[in-house]
Amino acid sequence: MCSPTEGNHPAGEWRDPAIFGRIEVELSRDGVAPGRKHGSPKSKRLPQRVMTALQRDINVFAAQIRSQYPALVKKRALPTKQLIQLLIGRKLPPYPRRSGCPQKPEVTKATERWKK
Repeated sequence: MCSPTEGNHPAGEWRDPAIFGRIEVELSRDGVAPGRKHGSPKSKRLPQRVMTALQRDINVFAAQIRSQYPALVKKRALPTKQLIQLLIGRKLPPYPRRSGCPQKPEVTKATERWKK
């Protein structure tokens, strides 16, 4: 068995086939690309039918934005694109977290009682 220091393996990329071989086969069956970490964004692939439907919906949405706001898209293309990305990001999970400390139920109840 070779060690992580033997061969031309970049740091963190070496995997012992005796340990990881079976796991990588299972992950590849589940649609995870071999050699990628399980939680990374590109590790799971969506089924082709889902990708096709998603791309079709995005194309319709983009065409609708271009037709409804042609001057805005032409004159201020980058800020418009950034604004659209921001607004879509707010409507899809993971949702942005509220700033500040998490609310404690005891403090909230006490504040409500104090206001009365």
